[in-house]
Amino acid sequence: MFKIITFLLVFTSMLYAGVENYLIGLNAYKDGFDSIAEENLQTYLKNAADEEKARFAKYVLYKINLQNNNYGKAYEYLEQIEGINDKRFELTQMKIDKMKILLNTDCSKASDYLINDISGSIASLYLKSKCPVNDKIASRISESNISDKIKSAYTIKLDDKPGLAYQIAKNTSFEQLDKNTIKYLGLLFYKNGRYDIFWKAYKYYKDDRFVNLALKRIFETADYKGFIESFVYNEPKFKISGENYCRAVRSRIELGENFNCSWIDKCYPEKNKEYIQSKFACLLQNKSSETKDFINNNFEKEKDFFCKQSGNIISEGYYNSETISGFRSCGNKYKLAELLLSNKRTEDVLNLLKNDNSDKSLYIKTKAYILADDLEKAKQTAEKINEQKLKNSLFKNNN
Repeated sequence: MFKIITFLLVFTSMLYAGVENYLIGLNAYKDGFDSIAEENLQTYLKNAADEEKARFAKYVLYKINLQNNNYGKAYEYLEQIEGINDKRFELTQMKIDKMKILLNTDCSKASDYLINDISGSIASLYLKSKCPVNDKIASRISESNISDKIKSAYTIKLDDKPGLAYQIAKNTSFEQLDKNTIKYLGLLFYKNGRYDIFWKAYKYYKDDRFVNLALKRIFETADYKGFIESFVYNEPKFKISGENYCRAVRSRIELGENFNCSWIDKCYPEKNKEYIQSKFACLLQNKSSETKDFINNNFEKEKDFFCKQSGNIISEGYYNSETISGFRSCGNKYKLAELLLSNKRTEDVLNLLKNDNSDKSLYIKTKAYILADDLEKAKQTAEKINEQKLKNSLFKNNN
């Protein structure tokens, strides 16, 4: 009987000592004395008789070691209680903490953990770490229902791996993303030729650069009608590039339609030969009242071009006395004179051949005077012709 009583006293003393370590450990943890808490809880666990207290002791020990960056010990305790349903455990935080530990100890395990138990919180943690995002993670992120904000962040992290980035972006909605993120993604995928993602971004974000890229892309697909529709819609709202004004001109030409000649001015920043020729063609096509002034203002810059176009200019009537004066230096001026003569523009003929006393010129001027019923001037001019046969033909025709 005495032995039984002695055993009970010793057992009760041991049990009380264990509980004492447990209580001291918990209180020390609450007061911020981690080393005392850890020592007492470890002592308690050596002879722990209460499974419930033992679980919580391990829970506190994992928390202590985690906050002191002792990741190996923290993980050891966490593994022992993981998956146990205990209302005292912050289960969501435990998952987050597990990811923190793995990210600091083993990227391969962290990757597997993310793939097998994905959530927004652990996905965010992985994203901020130095661990790589492989194709399995990209696929898992793409298929998951985590937020589009997190998906877009993974896409941006993979900007040097456009194939993986595209895998996520194609399953990401841009509707709730901020404008800077949408802009970044749009430009990223435009650069990499993933235009479907660019158009997703374009739906929610537009600026001068985006609009110009969109116009360029439409033109590259030879959708000239679509280009013009977008160009006309966006031109008043955004700063359109010179290249896209050129594309607008080309699109109208491809469609067989007239276009605003001011587009030519914006297409060519330098008023060079190509500009003058293009602008002239547009003005002529549109039968613009500006055509005469444009010819006169640019005649000296592109004399050869306007001389070649002179017959067309005269036929269309886009000239005045200044234009005719310019044509005096053209090599085809006699043909022009004959054309003017056929149109009964006698004053213009005389202006064109002013100061030209060659037989050819005198011959045409004589005909002009005859047509104008100024026979006296006609005879005076004809008298100056050296070639008698030419002179006689004039008088003969006149008789």
